[in-house]
Amino acid sequence: FEKAQDVLTTIRQIERTIEKQYVDTPLGIDADCLAIYREGDEITLCQLLFRGGKMMGTRNFQFQNVVQEDAAIYLSFIFQHYHESEDLPNEILLPIKCTGTLDASDILSEGKSRRLNIFSPTRGDKLSFVKLAIKNAEASFKNEKDETLIREKTLIELQEKLRLTRYPRRIECFDNSHIAGDEPVSSMVAFTDGAKDSKRYRKYKIKAHHDKADDYASMEEVLTRRYTRAKLEDDLPDLIIVDGGKGHLNIARKVLADLDISIVDIIGVAKDEGRHDRGITAEQIYIPNVKDSIILKQHSRALFLLQQIRDEAHRTALTFHRKRRSKKTIKSELDKIPGIGVKKRNTLLKHFGSVKKIREAMVEQLASVPGISQSNAKDICDYLS
Repeated sequence: FEKAQDVLTTIRQIERTIEKQYVDTPLGIDADCLAIYREGDEITLCQLLFRGGKMMGTRNFQFQNVVQEDAAIYLSFIFQHYHESEDLPNEILLPIKCTGTLDASDILSEGKSRRLNIFSPTRGDKLSFVKLAIKNAEASFKNEKDETLIREKTLIELQEKLRLTRYPRRIECFDNSHIAGDEPVSSMVAFTDGAKDSKRYRKYKIKAHHDKADDYASMEEVLTRRYTRAKLEDDLPDLIIVDGGKGHLNIARKVLADLDISIVDIIGVAKDEGRHDRGITAEQIYIPNVKDSIILKQHSRALFLLQQIRDEAHRTALTFHRKRRSKKTIKSELDKIPGIGVKKRNTLLKHFGSVKKIREAMVEQLASVPGISQSNAKDICDYLS
């Protein structure tokens, strides 16, 4: 009931936003805005209807087992929905450019009293209405679909397609981040029952000094640290995902074998950089004892979940790495100033909040900080100027 109330509140907020915008800045023409929200092969298409410059209503269409690209779905819907219609709008607004819209305009406008234009706006009020249609499609999707059932079906599909020995109720995914070996870190994200389980997230500083960017050694270290402890605490996941190909998968297998852990499934997920189908990269999925990678169908529920998990691990690792490098930069700048040790550095940062503000401060302002002498203040100004 609480989730239903949250969704209803979101829909009401969208409706109020639409209400305000079409009163303040009406389109002035008859127009329909279309937008799609999808999770895998489950789709909601939203249609906002404007007549005489005012919004007359919203329609939402639910589709299942859809494998076509969004552009093909838009064109198919337009042909089916508007072909027999006598009440054509002046315009149909779409979130993306679709090949074939000019031909569709010609066909649908033939014999009609007005010409139908189909295009994707890039600015102004029309773009804002398209964005509202996108939000409405997402809200309707979450209202209509049983998310728990969808996640369960997704995990079952994942188990079948990847030949897993266990139902992947809890999944842990690892990704490394570094720049030329500098400040290497790793992240572990967890998904339980197909949803983020942020309380289980872990971040690791790589302790060993590997040669440059030794991704394999870093992965071995982190997996060993994580699953030595997990085994002791009886806290093993059902599925481990490593970001990478066969090499990373083999490292993970070696670690689990060394730890005598045999009940956990492992896969490696790597982007197929050689494929670019309309801007979408496929994913190569590697499983133990199988030579060739598995390529899941685009828009399959299982692929959608794997990409979501892998991208979350990458985002978490990258954010942690940036934070580590930022701290290192701050320390290195202040630590090089004569007479400024750890205590004075921390005092300055606490007082001013950042190196930028320390750099902008005058000698008198620096000298007013407890523990910072006039001589220290002058040295800081000279060094950072």
